[in-house]
Formats: sequence, C-alpha cells, structure tokens
Amino acid sequence: MARPWVGAPRHTTIVNNVTIINHIRLNIGYETRRDYYYWHQFDGISYSHYYDMYGSHWYGFYMGPTYYWTRYHDGRFWWFDPRWSRWVYWHQQHWWYQDPVNITIIYINVNDQYYRYDDVQNGVVLRPEPVTAPPQSPAQPQPEQPAEPVNENDNAFYSTDGTRLVQVYGERQEAFLYALDVSEDEDAEPVFLAYLAGDVSEVRFSNTEDGSPLRILCLLKDGTFALFDAEGQAVGQPAAEDKVPEGGVKSGSLTSLQERVGKSIENIGFDSAR
Repeated sequence: MARPWVGAPRHTTIVNNVTIINHIRLNIGYETRRDYYYWHQFDGISYSHYYDMYGSHWYGFYMGPTYYWTRYHDGRFWWFDPRWSRWVYWHQQHWWYQDPVNITIIYINVNDQYYRYDDVQNGVVLRPEPVTAPPQSPAQPQPEQPAEPVNENDNAFYSTDGTRLVQVYGERQEAFLYALDVSEDEDAEPVFLAYLAGDVSEVRFSNTEDGSPLRILCLLKDGTFALFDAEGQAVGQPAAEDKVPEGGVKSGSLTSLQERVGKSIENIGFDSAR
C-alpha cells in the first residue's frame, strides 16, 4: 500500500519528465468531469488527475511506495506543507513560499528547511527562517516531529553562476568555500574547497559575465576585508589603515572601506555601491 511522502516532495523528477508535463498541459482542458479521478502512467510513474467540485485541478504523483498531491493553478504546481500549514509553489527546482504580510519577502525550501532568499552582489544569500511554533488550524494535527533549531546567523551565499557556495556559520561566523555541481543532479553534494576567514559579516562575488575570473570578497566585522579566488586562495590582504583600532570603533569604517574596495578592485568586477 502506498504511503504519503514525508517532507517536501522532490518534484524535479516530475517537472523534468517532458512526457508527463506535456500530457498534463494538453489534457487539463479535456479532463473536466467534476469529482472524478483520471489515471495515467508514463515512464514508470503513475499519476492521478482529480478535478474537484470547485473546478480545481489536483495531481497526485506515485513514485515507488510513496505519493504526494499537488494543485496545478495558473501554470504552477502548488503543494501544501502540513508541517507549517502553508502553501508553497514550485519554481527553479525548489519549493518557494511568499510572506503573506510582506510580499517582497520570499523563502526557499532546502532540505525541508525554509530560508529567506535575498540578493547580494553577483549572488544570493539564504538566511534561515526563525523557527517558531508552526501555525496550527483545527484541521491540522500537531507535527509528529518538532522543527529542528536553527542559528539565524548561519548564512549561505551562492554565486550567480551557480558554481560556488560560501557558508558562514557558528559563533565565530567562519566562512567555508564549496564548489557546486552545475548539472541538474539534485543529489550532487557540494565539494569543500577551503576555509576562508572568521568574523565574516557579508560575502560578495565579482561579475564574471565578461569572462573575468571569479573573485570572492569577505567583509569582516572589524571593518577589514579579505579577497579570494574561486579556489579559496588569498588574492590580497587589506591595508593596515583599514583595520579598526583595538578597543575602539572607527566611525564610518565600513563606508570608507567600501569606497577603498571599489577603488582598489574595481577592475575585477566588484561594485562599490549597492
């Protein structure tokens, strides 16, 4: 007997199957008998199209011993996350959630954890969504397993070209560089390349659209910075005058640092202002 899929479904298998997707798009306008299930099977994957009494299209996908249901609306697949009582949509190989209060804030689901998705220079950063008690409705039971605690300071910075990941985490905010597989193999694991620095406040990437080599800029909490190549090798060190005096805070140090960074490395694809 088939059992429900646990956690966020790995929907890539479905959307990458051209036969299934084309069949759904071609037949959605014909399979319109209310409260009726239409069954199909392609490439070893069985799926059911249920057209409900309210005119909504539901697709249940059965893969091996497990299954999950999605709703197809406005050209997108939607899945209800019972753990957090929220609807998420499928986009670019992941499930996404839009904050209903502030629609400019979006989250991405990675390994069953939601991360706030923001832009950084020539890249993006994923910041863990603070874990609170999942919202519950009368129709939704309590989750069997509580959410794992996360550190809100643990951030993941991705380069725009998708080849590099810098993870910054821990009390010392240490940065570690990984190489990413640019293929569509969702099981591919990041490959560790190098330890970069500690006390990192932000990571930026250089622009490589003109063919220039990738450079990685780590802004440090003391107002200095460190520059690395794509393999994690140091390219240069900040000048001594960039450092904050011990025991004091240099007013406007980050702003002046950004100005000097813009002047000193403007030829390798960094912008001094964002």
